[in-house]
Amino acid sequence: MAEYTLVTDSTCDLDSGLYEKMGVRVIAMHYTVNDHEYVDDGTNDSHEFYEMLHNGASASTMQINAQTYLDVFEEEFARGNDVLYFCFASVLSGSYNNALYAVQECTEKWPDRRVIVIDSKSECGGEGLLVYHAAELKKSGMEIDALARWAEDAIQRHCHYFTVNDLNHLYRGGRVSRGAAVMGTLVGIKPVMYTNSKGELCVGAKVRGRMQAVRMLADKVAAKIVEPEGQIVFINHADCMEDAERLAEDIRSRVKPAEVRILNLGPVIGAHVGPGCLAVFFVGDNRDW
Repeated sequence: MAEYTLVTDSTCDLDSGLYEKMGVRVIAMHYTVNDHEYVDDGTNDSHEFYEMLHNGASASTMQINAQTYLDVFEEEFARGNDVLYFCFASVLSGSYNNALYAVQECTEKWPDRRVIVIDSKSECGGEGLLVYHAAELKKSGMEIDALARWAEDAIQRHCHYFTVNDLNHLYRGGRVSRGAAVMGTLVGIKPVMYTNSKGELCVGAKVRGRMQAVRMLADKVAAKIVEPEGQIVFINHADCMEDAERLAEDIRSRVKPAEVRILNLGPVIGAHVGPGCLAVFFVGDNRDW
């Protein structure tokens, strides 16, 4: 049975040390702030990034190109490894299609090697939690095809819920209308959103005020989590640690998961949701509202 490497991209927003511990290779994505390009390799100051956005800086992101994928896949092939790649949601990025193109190119040159590309239909900690669980199963001895089958099923049970502090970032990304952004900002409306089974970002509810939005995130965890005592829950925050800690404490008191881990929300996703985004990820019965 061939050896294989788990590969993912930096939108997982996990700590760099955790990737190393899991044995997962990470492809860094790129982003720009005021036309200056940065590499999302986990070394940039997230507080500084969100301060720049707060002060009016313009940020954008770039998909991973096919050549980058070719380089990574062929490096693993040269080491004698097949690849199981967990990709950022295809409905949110063209990276997935670039990965498929790279697979076609490199497997023609390396007919004895394989790449399986998984559309995670996820982003930030949702993608990260899926990869975290996949790495545990790989370490337990699960072979590549069985792990790919597990992933396709597990994706639909990895739940994603989040809120944002400023609707204008979602407007610029085409997620809400200009009128909704203006009106929501004026009256203090905060959307509580989720990622659906296709990987699309959807509005589940609109509440008045930040505290009610944070409370609703905990409500969704309590309502949908399955067997929490054996679970790790991920929370990502965009420079709003106090709210993240409040959410973590609420979750711990209500459902008592094995662990709640708070992580930074990186700049690739942060460019589209802005400072103050707060997100929670866990395994539930399904990932709809």
